[in-house]
Amino acid sequence: MRVRVLGPIQVAADEDFVTAGPAKQSCVLAALAFSPGQPLPIESLIDRVWGQSPPRSTRDALYQYLSQLRALGLTVHRTGAGYLLDLPAERIDLHHSRVLAGQAQAAARDGDPAVAAGLYRQALSLWHGTPLAGISGDWATTTRDTLVRERLTLLSACFDAELAQGRHAEVLIELSTEVAAHPLAERLAGQLMLALFRCGRAAEALDCYTRIRRRLADELGVEPTPALNALQQQILRQAPALLTDPAAKRDTPRPAYHPPRQLPADIAAFAGRHAELTTLDTIIGEAAAAQAVIISAVSGTAGVGKTALAVHWAHRMADRFPDGQLYVNLRGFDPAGTALSPDEAVRGFLDAYAVPPQQVPVSLAAQAALFRSLLAGKRVLILLDNARDAEQVRPLLPGSPGCLALVTSRNQLTGLVAGEGARALRLDMLTEAESWALLAGRLGRERVVAEPAAVADLIERCARLPLALAVVAARVAVNPDFSLETLARELREARVGLDALGSDDPATDVRAAFHASYRVLSPAAQRLFRLVALHPGPEVSISAAAGLAGVTAGAARAGLTELARAHLLTEPSTGRFTCHDLLRAYAGELVAERDTEPDRDEAVRRLLDYYLHSADAAAQALDPHRDSAGLTGALPGIEPERFADRQPALAWLAVEHPVLVRAVELAVARGLDDYTCRLAAAIAVFLDWQGYSPELADTQSSALAAAERIDDRTLRARAHRDLAQAYVRLNRPEDAQEHLRQAYDLFEGDPAGQASVLMKLGWLREQHAAHDEARRYAESALELYRLAGRLAGQAHAWGAIGWSYAAAGDYQQALIQCREALALNQRINNRYGEASAWDSIGFVHHHLGQYRDAVACYQSGLKLVRDLGDRPGESIILDHLGDTHRAAGDLTAARHAWGSVLEILVPADSAAAARIRAKFDEALALSLGA
Repeated sequence: MRVRVLGPIQVAADEDFVTAGPAKQSCVLAALAFSPGQPLPIESLIDRVWGQSPPRSTRDALYQYLSQLRALGLTVHRTGAGYLLDLPAERIDLHHSRVLAGQAQAAARDGDPAVAAGLYRQALSLWHGTPLAGISGDWATTTRDTLVRERLTLLSACFDAELAQGRHAEVLIELSTEVAAHPLAERLAGQLMLALFRCGRAAEALDCYTRIRRRLADELGVEPTPALNALQQQILRQAPALLTDPAAKRDTPRPAYHPPRQLPADIAAFAGRHAELTTLDTIIGEAAAAQAVIISAVSGTAGVGKTALAVHWAHRMADRFPDGQLYVNLRGFDPAGTALSPDEAVRGFLDAYAVPPQQVPVSLAAQAALFRSLLAGKRVLILLDNARDAEQVRPLLPGSPGCLALVTSRNQLTGLVAGEGARALRLDMLTEAESWALLAGRLGRERVVAEPAAVADLIERCARLPLALAVVAARVAVNPDFSLETLARELREARVGLDALGSDDPATDVRAAFHASYRVLSPAAQRLFRLVALHPGPEVSISAAAGLAGVTAGAARAGLTELARAHLLTEPSTGRFTCHDLLRAYAGELVAERDTEPDRDEAVRRLLDYYLHSADAAAQALDPHRDSAGLTGALPGIEPERFADRQPALAWLAVEHPVLVRAVELAVARGLDDYTCRLAAAIAVFLDWQGYSPELADTQSSALAAAERIDDRTLRARAHRDLAQAYVRLNRPEDAQEHLRQAYDLFEGDPAGQASVLMKLGWLREQHAAHDEARRYAESALELYRLAGRLAGQAHAWGAIGWSYAAAGDYQQALIQCREALALNQRINNRYGEASAWDSIGFVHHHLGQYRDAVACYQSGLKLVRDLGDRPGESIILDHLGDTHRAAGDLTAARHAWGSVLEILVPADSAAAARIRAKFDEALALSLGA
């Protein structure tokens, strides 16, 4: 077992962390985890969890929480002195971090800053957000503050070690971010000043000193420490002592930027393909000499080992591409017919380079152009696996020399060869010698040499197809008592072909190999393998598999593990499984033959029910004020995901959203209209907030059609409204207007629903500067929200009314309305709404010339969006803050705000970044007297 307290309170029996339960239960675990192996008196435990005035039922609740913690797998003992958590300290992130920090301090004392920095980074990696997140009370608050200071000390020590190596350029961005978050931390400020000076930016280093000196005087009434003053004087004198030794070690990985390393794991027993590897080596050498973009297209039949060759060669070449290795499975020949679209693929690459969602363009052409811009001047390897055709690949190709695109496909991709000059490499079956080497690598040379005739027969029966050989080898490896001759005889007798590779030549029949591995599985694993064919893909989690099969998570994990060991599934990431499309096709044949239609339908319903209730819980965590989905309880045996707060919900949706979109398609294909509507509604908020507008449009179009089939007025209204939202994002205002009109009519009798439509209509008008018309929509919405008793809606409407007044220049009225919005958002604890209201009020004060008040408002909004992790919101408020500082004549503060915006927008080469950069450069020129 492992326990986390340096973030949300979580536990894990293996690699998958889960929440420790409700807030009080989590607090019980946290209190015990601070002194593992030592008894904590009951009175102290109660005081930490409930404070000085606990309710009468405290002990009953405590016993219940302890029972639930034990059910999670934790060992908690009752002793005469209190309760004791029986868990090694190193299994708790806090204590593990402290051990690593102690080792780092020792390395630093021994004069080895590289080792020290590496250990400090390991320690910092164990911090997963705000310590003790989600629990409240005096003890939690005090302890949390102490831990925040402990992390700050740890981070400062890490920066010291990295600066000692001469890594000032690498840590500069991270240091700037931390100084902005901790503006009174003199040690951090000094480190930032030193890094700036060493990067040749002495003026900015002195600006940093001026800012912290002013803030210390204003807020604490003190002067900087002598050490900070001395550093400023050294910078003024350009003291050589501040410069680093050129021989300083620089072998520690960069902490602030981590290029993506997405290549799948290499195959340990890779065999043969020497000629093909040499060809690829020659291609890269010729193209590098010509300073050209390198594109190589590897083609061949299914199962011939295209991916294995490409991944193996890419690992050999990885060190030539220090700026990243990207990988995507384009699913060009997915049995379900759902190939990955180019815009999904390029969006994944933009995510890999941390492009903020609000900076991702709508059109595929613009996304591809942004991707090429990101790669300009870089050396990046891009592996595009299992492509359908050249059109699927073209938007994903780099445009600058130094990059390489390696494409695999069952097609020859002649269009890519002709149009883009790709070098073609056709992959054929293995030779007999290579097939022998493959089996020897997996089974051991001695075993293969001992039965040469059986090996020759196996190679012939597997048609020298690498995939079939690997499956056969796995069968033998897990059954060491089998002779190779026995297995060869079974393959000869198992005459069942696989249509995907059907042929008149028996030697190319792969189904027999698959069937030989399938038939020796346990009955539970056999059933799970068949049912996986019903999953929409591309990956199935343990929980989803449990829902699909109607079994416990433990049983699902056991079955998936058995399938992975038999090479019928692979586990590309922890707890997530997938399979080759040939194996999926084989599983599809089996489930159609051996499971009845009612059984298949029931499995699909269970799966969709798991995804629906999990997605709805995640959406509720993201936006507690959204429309209720009106769901009843989950089907018997289904255990949906539960989320303590926004962050785990967002993480789950980020991983599962491709599956959820395909789950909507599955519901459509199965004619399950209610699931179609409700699942599309559950993922609408995430798709919208993260900028997945095409997927939002597709899923809501399906929901609308389904709602019309079942003639559900409310579901039709919601689908029209959410489809309109997608069309607004896609710059289709006329279509959006028409769907909103229909939604408004269908919401008749539902004042909150009609109000939500009016708010979107007002938003449309605001985008066209029709401020008076937008305000009338918001005012009408406000009345309807009042009628419905929806406080969050009322606060939203107040904010929209206030913004329309502000945009129209009526600042006094804007102030009145925005303050109403602020007060109501604070009362209902709508932190997103509160941050937006602070931003609007700051905007009004700015235009009234009340710059000090504007800055105070923006700072209030910044605190909220930073606590929420809302980076787009942070960039908007920082932009406005910079405008106010500029108008007030504080060019240094303005540059600092806009510089922070640029750090958020990096690496997006966008219009927004260009606009902010222009303002930053103008302020810098004015500061220098240009």
